[in-house]
Amino acid sequence: MKRLIYGPMIHNPWSIAEYSPYYIEYCIGQNPDRTLINIFRDNLNRYWDRIDALLASKKIYKIYHDSYSEMFKLEDIVKQYRKGADKSRDFAAVCSLLDKGAKLMVTESEAAMTKWRACTSETPVVSTRNEVSRQLVVRDNYIAMNINNTLQKNETGVLLMGYAHKVDKIITKKYPNIHVESVNEKFAGLINICKVLSLNHINDMKCINSEKVMSQSYLSRLEPLLK
Repeated sequence: MKRLIYGPMIHNPWSIAEYSPYYIEYCIGQNPDRTLINIFRDNLNRYWDRIDALLASKKIYKIYHDSYSEMFKLEDIVKQYRKGADKSRDFAAVCSLLDKGAKLMVTESEAAMTKWRACTSETPVVSTRNEVSRQLVVRDNYIAMNINNTLQKNETGVLLMGYAHKVDKIITKKYPNIHVESVNEKFAGLINICKVLSLNHINDMKCINSEKVMSQSYLSRLEPLLK
């Protein structure tokens, strides 16, 4: 049996430390709800603690990672991960596995990535958003097929992907010879916080004269999801 640990990730700028304060303000405003940000960061760290503990308990043979296609040289990617390992839990996890002998695998199709990038660079009208979603499915199907072709019997791999991807579901449906273990419990609460922070800022940008979406009652409903 092949085994795959699936760890969804959040790419938003308030999730890791290396983003500049200017960039964070651009995405979530100059006066975001600090309580909410602190809750998010604390619980994101706990989420990564769970991932690290699970990876440490297994012999990981292969690492598959979001956006790593054949266009990139392996040594360049590894250099980037090591440079950012002290700031990014994602990069640190990859480097730890590399140090233990795991192999970083080309994960994505550059052709599929190119088509997806072309969609995301266009004006976000409904038709474009639909095409972005379709191209994301194309990417995910390739990743699932690639993992099935390269992960060998009795090997355990790890796949770290942005939370919008559905590779785990595709693998479970198409490749029953791969057992998928997802590290995604309580992840929905983190996603909700991201959405609230972003929406609050959008409302501010539009000068909407209404009470902010974020409220103490909403926060109290979120907290149990993250504990």
